[in-house]
Amino acid sequence: MFSSVGAYVAQEDGLMAQLTPRETFQFACRIRLGMPESEVETRVNQTIERLDLQECQDQLVGGWM
Repeated sequence: MFSSVGAYVAQEDGLMAQLTPRETFQFACRIRLGMPESEVETRVNQTIERLDLQECQDQLVGGWM
């Protein structure tokens, strides 16, 4: 029931500082979602467009330093 009204949000960033947003989405599709390789690029491109990240998709995410 909780998932219908709320969500858990981690306090620490789960992004890898040495990856770009595009590489982070590719990693999530392959490893975390177990998505077939044939669908990865399509899903990554859709996500980048929906989040309006076209201009920064190839920039490093960076860390606290």
